[in-house]
Amino acid sequence: MKKKELYIVIGIAVVALIAIIFLKRPVSNNHQPVVAIKHKDQIVQTFNPNENAIYHIKGSYGTLDVEVQDGSWRVINEECPNHICHKMGWKTVEDIDLIICLPNEIVIEVIEQ
Repeated sequence: MKKKELYIVIGIAVVALIAIIFLKRPVSNNHQPVVAIKHKDQIVQTFNPNENAIYHIKGSYGTLDVEVQDGSWRVINEECPNHICHKMGWKTVEDIDLIICLPNEIVIEVIEQ
């Protein structure tokens, strides 16, 4: 493969990656964002990040508590060995990353309504 062809392939891959990142985010201003809490790929709870609340979720290892406040959410208490999801801090709709608790098999992510 020539250098010119290699640059074209790399350019297409970068553009595709950027498009995937932006398409995954909720773009519409007409809809309220929805956040899903999944256990083993099943949605067990959804919430509006603009409504303050605390959710208690039963996972595979134990329970996990999610605090929602002023458009952000975080894990405040969880039963698992390392407490990594607690250390991930506050997340918002603009964040690309997810909160994942592997021992409990729980994922918290923004979904489209």
